[in-house]
Amino acid sequence: MRPERVVVHGLGDSLTAAIADVWSNDPLVPWHEIMVDLLRLMGTDATLTSRLASIGVTSQDVLASQLPQADIRPGDLVCLWIGGNDVLRSSYTLDQTRAAVTRVFDAVQEAGGSPLTMELPRISSVLPGPSWAMRAWDRQGALVNRLIAARSTAAGGIHVPWPGNHVTGPDGTHLSQAGHYYYAERYAVALAERWGLAPPEVVVPDGLPSFTARQRWQWYLRNGWRWMLRRRLDRRPARR
Repeated sequence: MRPERVVVHGLGDSLTAAIADVWSNDPLVPWHEIMVDLLRLMGTDATLTSRLASIGVTSQDVLASQLPQADIRPGDLVCLWIGGNDVLRSSYTLDQTRAAVTRVFDAVQEAGGSPLTMELPRISSVLPGPSWAMRAWDRQGALVNRLIAARSTAAGGIHVPWPGNHVTGPDGTHLSQAGHYYYAERYAVALAERWGLAPPEVVVPDGLPSFTARQRWQWYLRNGWRWMLRRRLDRRPARR
């Protein structure tokens, strides 16, 4: 059944916020804004009311700073792309992440919201680095993925698997503009099926850039070490 009104909350980190393209510095349109437009094409009265996603935040930051500002009501769609920055922090522990993620999902579920979540990529597939560090981050990321997938399913959410690096920008960790269109379409199609509506027609602009493995290595050689250092020291870049 088509809902009369759909309210969307944009929470999470830079994957939701859509940081500028780190190669060209062009601003990007975030996937949840594109999704709202697609939901309107499906005949729903869709509104994005919370634009709270921010660069570099952890699941604890979402719990402490973003969730209290979002007035979540029954039936609202809540973007919860969280956990990716947790495993990059030098102070990371799974227990802390599990506690924060659990409290975030509990709050959304108690409010009657439906979470929109994603599978985080394997760190070793998107970041260059020593094998010992990559193996440790992969193990930690896999544990976070299982936790978020289980909580999203239990809350009646929509969980989208990681499709591969073709959705990322030059740094391999953030979405390209084409990647934001990809996720917007995946969620809109899943919601159309849930509500018994025809899926929307997605028109992706021509000429969106794609990035090769060589270009990603070039980016890391020029800029990536600064990015890694900020993450490990928890020094977050200013919002673009």
